[in-house]
Amino acid sequence: IDHGFLLNLLGIGDTTNSIVKELLVANTVDLVDKGSLTEMVAGLELLKYMSSNERHDLYYWQNLTRGTVSEVDYVLSSGIDIVPMEVKSGLKGSMASLYVFMDKEHIKYGIRCSLENFGEFVNPKGKRIIVNPLYAISNLF
Repeated sequence: IDHGFLLNLLGIGDTTNSIVKELLVANTVDLVDKGSLTEMVAGLELLKYMSSNERHDLYYWQNLTRGTVSEVDYVLSSGIDIVPMEVKSGLKGSMASLYVFMDKEHIKYGIRCSLENFGEFVNPKGKRIIVNPLYAISNLF
């Protein structure tokens, strides 16, 4: 679904201030599934800032091992490396799936896009996590 169409159906205006107020500010009324909508908008932003000279697809990872539920929202490429990206609609949230993927595939670093400011930290297994605000997805390219 196109995010503009969805916002219109939800009665949210088509101005940046309105969208930020309804989707990205932590104290507003929760939508039905704020996380999924945030992931969709982040995916559209990723596509928007990728090279226009070629067709791009978005990829994700899902653990299909029986009895487990884990997925990483987006898996991007950076040169010969793959970079997992977890999208959060708020300031907090578990990143266990990201950590599992990074360990399983021997990934050097991952990205967390959320309402947090720019930053960086090391996860419990010693892997680097880059924190990028949702509004600055264009900085990833």
